[in-house]
Amino acid sequence: MPRVENVRCRSVLDKSFFRYLKDKRNVALVSIALALGLLLIAVGSVGDGEPVAEEGIEERLAAVCSGVEGVGECEVLVYRSSDGAEVLSVIVVCEGADSVEVRHRLTTLVASFFGIGTNRVVVAPGTAE
Repeated sequence: MPRVENVRCRSVLDKSFFRYLKDKRNVALVSIALALGLLLIAVGSVGDGEPVAEEGIEERLAAVCSGVEGVGECEVLVYRSSDGAEVLSVIVVCEGADSVEVRHRLTTLVASFFGIGTNRVVVAPGTAE
């Protein structure tokens, strides 16, 4: 049986890329390009929604949030995709949200209410009007 040796290979692209990065100006250009790419991804995923009220869902969720210990009155705004099928983000403004524990409870509650990630929920302290 032939013996197989462990061989480390680098493609020509890898070598030329690292040579390219040896110049500090090029590192700055690559960093700027990477930052712009990440910014475009972030902006593209945020701008798709608009507030679309489902029959009483915001009021029901505000009532549920108000029932959480340490929470006063709440106001809820739900952003959905333009076709209304997907919840993109939820904003909750309520009394008592200046507490980290209360914000965590509300974020978890709202995320599980809609079946979305906690990164799509913003809970802010304030007075609901």
